[in-house]
Amino acid sequence: MATQKLHTNQYIYDSTKVSAFTLYCEWTSNNDEIVNKNGIPKVDIYAYLPEENKFLQHSYMTRIFDNFVVMTGSTGYIVRASDDIPLGKLESLDFWEYMIKPSYLYRDKLEKIVNKPNSITVMSGESSTWFDTLNTNPTDNTEYGFYNPETDYYFVVVRSPIVPRLEALGFTYPEGGNCKLYQQKSIVEYCGSGGTYYQNYSSPANQNCLVYGSAYTVVLDYRNIGSTQVAVNGITLTPTTKSDTDFDNGDYYATENTVTFARYTLESGDTVNMTYAPFTDGKNYHIQNIVVPNNVTSATTDSIFHNGYHYFINLDYLAYGDVGVVFNGTVLTNTGDYSLVGQSTIQLNGVTYPDGLTTGDTFSVFYMTYFTLEGIATKKVPNVDVKVDNYNRVDKEYILYVYDVSGQTVSTQIEKLPKNTKGGPISLPAIVPGPGLYTYKVVSNAYYPLINNKTIVTSNSTNTISFRMNASTFYNVNYPNNRGNIGRIGAGY
Repeated sequence: MATQKLHTNQYIYDSTKVSAFTLYCEWTSNNDEIVNKNGIPKVDIYAYLPEENKFLQHSYMTRIFDNFVVMTGSTGYIVRASDDIPLGKLESLDFWEYMIKPSYLYRDKLEKIVNKPNSITVMSGESSTWFDTLNTNPTDNTEYGFYNPETDYYFVVVRSPIVPRLEALGFTYPEGGNCKLYQQKSIVEYCGSGGTYYQNYSSPANQNCLVYGSAYTVVLDYRNIGSTQVAVNGITLTPTTKSDTDFDNGDYYATENTVTFARYTLESGDTVNMTYAPFTDGKNYHIQNIVVPNNVTSATTDSIFHNGYHYFINLDYLAYGDVGVVFNGTVLTNTGDYSLVGQSTIQLNGVTYPDGLTTGDTFSVFYMTYFTLEGIATKKVPNVDVKVDNYNRVDKEYILYVYDVSGQTVSTQIEKLPKNTKGGPISLPAIVPGPGLYTYKVVSNAYYPLINNKTIVTSNSTNTISFRMNASTFYNVNYPNNRGNIGRIGAGY
């Protein structure tokens, strides 16, 4: 059998962050069948079963290399091939440790074939029958069943938990009111090159003058304490934060009064649309961006779905008050283009299934939710109910952190869920030391045990959520309706 080497740049992958990895293979000796085009290299992927301490003999995936090349090495021919391994096709809830085992297919050699009773016909060449050099039987050189550490490749596929979904909160929230969106339009003009950041500042005296090679800043018409959605020539850009000075995580950042773009993001003649809600009385809007997929289904859990006639958009969080919708850079109206169904679904009225939307269409939805508003505690120890995501084969935990105004942790509540735990939501108490302003967040952790007795932990968390604990609620002050004669002094009758 051919001697092979497998290698990649790493061996632990999070399928929620990486869609595939590239596997590189080399067959360095005993590879005559492949070199002479009589063999085709391939790999098979097998899952590890911790309960039995071995790899299952059923192949989860087979990849055949039709792009291999033959090269001349110092001691003979070398066969090299590569392929992308799609992680989405591998299970990361029931199985997370995998083995890649290389082998190759070869044609059967034709020799003496009996084709008539008592007679033999001598033939030469090759048959159409292919054989596999793969061997899944345990040997003295294998571990965990049939894993060969000299030739096989071990890797891990995990997934981060989804953002914890909060179902019921022990807080009241003010209604968000009317969501009045404002769209500021700007046409970029070129005015030179090699400038500095400060030479490239758009202002009433120097409208949208782009200095090529510098960051570009636009002054907003109105103060905006919330999020700003930006589209250039109809394409929605990715926001980042002001601390991301190199714009590694996005195309622009917004402050209360400006929007600043990364260098080389804009060109002369670009149309920039900045959409925000400036009239919010100190309230902040969350922006949810949705891109229409290749196939819109009727699955009501999808971000966009249909019921055979109308399209619907699922909101990530409960909406308090009205919502604002931007479609491909155009602000829609809630008087005919769309309507809010309950607190978490939008029905699109201006377009209908199946031809109303096109793959790649973009929606930006503005709305107030529990992490953009300040909640009011309804009792001394309000509860935060979290919907549980069942992981059948790994342990999970949910942690509630409560912070004071200085960012110090005032309480921590942990709920551990062993594998195979099923049931409804869990309730975590938000304990505070007294009246005042606080914030909290919920973190979800998943624990993946490995063959080497180590553990990989993946995490996700909610946004930070603000709330106020009033003194009357914390101390539960109740005055009796009738005080009687307590404290009364008189002369009598």
